[in-house]
Amino acid sequence: MNYHNSTMCAEHVTFEESKFITRSIAPLTMDVIEKLPRDIVNCILGIAAVHMASRHPGNRPLERLALETKASVFHSFNNRLQSPHNQHPDVIVCCGILIFAMDLFEQGMARWMLHFLGSMNVMSSFGGMENLFTYYPHLQLPLTHVAHFETLWVILSHIPLTRPKQASRRALELLCASPDVKRRFYNPCPTILTLAVWDMGACASKLLCDPMESISNADLHMRDRIIRDILAYRPEEGAMDIKESYYKDIAFPEARLKAWNAISAAWKGAITILALRYLYFGRANLNPQAHGQHPSTPPINASTELWYTPYDEPRPYYHQSAAVPEAFSEPDGLPEYLSAGLDINDPLSRSPSPLPFLYLDPPASDIWDKRYEIHDEAFSALYSNLFSIHDNLPPVCLRYIVLPIIILALVSRPGSSERTLCLSYFGKFKDFMETNYPPDSPIDAPRSREQTQSPSPQGGENLEFDIPWDRLDAYSEVVERQKQESIHSDDGVLTKGAPEWNWWDMLRNSQLSMIWPVTCGTSHFERGSEFWAFKLISAVVNDETFTTWTSGQATPQPSSSSSYF
Repeated sequence: MNYHNSTMCAEHVTFEESKFITRSIAPLTMDVIEKLPRDIVNCILGIAAVHMASRHPGNRPLERLALETKASVFHSFNNRLQSPHNQHPDVIVCCGILIFAMDLFEQGMARWMLHFLGSMNVMSSFGGMENLFTYYPHLQLPLTHVAHFETLWVILSHIPLTRPKQASRRALELLCASPDVKRRFYNPCPTILTLAVWDMGACASKLLCDPMESISNADLHMRDRIIRDILAYRPEEGAMDIKESYYKDIAFPEARLKAWNAISAAWKGAITILALRYLYFGRANLNPQAHGQHPSTPPINASTELWYTPYDEPRPYYHQSAAVPEAFSEPDGLPEYLSAGLDINDPLSRSPSPLPFLYLDPPASDIWDKRYEIHDEAFSALYSNLFSIHDNLPPVCLRYIVLPIIILALVSRPGSSERTLCLSYFGKFKDFMETNYPPDSPIDAPRSREQTQSPSPQGGENLEFDIPWDRLDAYSEVVERQKQESIHSDDGVLTKGAPEWNWWDMLRNSQLSMIWPVTCGTSHFERGSEFWAFKLISAVVNDETFTTWTSGQATPQPSSSSSYF
């Protein structure tokens, strides 16, 4: 308990330069220990023992203490899992997260996926994240960690498409809108685009993983809706939302507003590219014409949609209609059914992204016909916005744009200015991390003010952006050659970026090894397994959660263990 209070609680879970996110680990007292669920106390003390041993390698008594306490944690937790009358969902979920953190201290990243998938399965057994959010408000922060990672995981791994989602779209919406989550968790990907990534993953799992004949016209309609939602997002509105949500009482200079405009615009370009390559590129069966003839709905008239380019006047970005196409119009007296989310009690709901069942024809899609144009303009917008802030963006803010940079890198051509820009960004980020958070620094080494923000005296871990350029470029060459051999005179072509490959196929071929920590890192870049562990601990071991348990709101019952450990 003393080690937890003196060392664990002293770790810097929050970066000091972040003015709007507050995170901390709560201390323990004997009074609190008596009131907390017994298994939670066991986990907290077990983590302290394991961390103590990790800081003193070779100390046999500490190693033995860590081994004994860890075994007791698992024994106590297993007893709770095997006692149906003794299962409190909030306690079990939090114990699983704390055991995850304990393993990160001891094993690093060797078993992160095992724990992550285990946590999702446990949440599923208790009715899913939406149910837990509703009945256990003190779980919002740990649920957000899991939901955020599960949603953005599709950017760097093909695995999530083959697994059922544990975070419903409604759960993700609730978590993104929660004031408590906003206060302690920052996601630089704008909420609208985060939800679009969720929609994209759900739609792609149907289009890419199931047999071709199972693709319904409703799926094709939803695919178009996803792109339209992304294109409708205005970066300047996202920047103003950041100002109003986090900088209400803090100075927000014009230069910073322009930078946030550029960051939001970069995210929009990146997610546009991602959705097109997941849902429109690289597969013959993705063509709407492969599922029947187009209906007789006339083409949509075009009007101008503006894209923000920093420091310049707005320029046209993809001409699309402001009017609702006929295929999306609802009969009189019926509500609109175009948002994702299954409603099993509604007779008009027929898919995870429901459309009225009376529309059986594939969409008369201007999106399909203009997919190359949309992609090229999004590619240019992504590059120009990242280029505009390259020299002026504070290095600490690089973590906010890591994923857009990686997306641009993955669709860049060898020797291109886009790839050169990405490599420069990777170098800037690596230099910043090594300077301010030096890996493997001695425990008692003096540290600068910036270095005191490090989560551990040993510093962080070297982060490499392990893009397998050889495999990626070889794959692009094969796809481009096949495209040229089979191209028809009336087909469009991409003029910017990598050739027309499918994002899921590329991920499977390239075998990226940087799923972690990059995807998790978008919420203040976790630059090592220890920092991730401390953030997981702070999501559970905090004053809000302690208040819920010690006040009796969660009505915890003692576990089958008769004493601590």
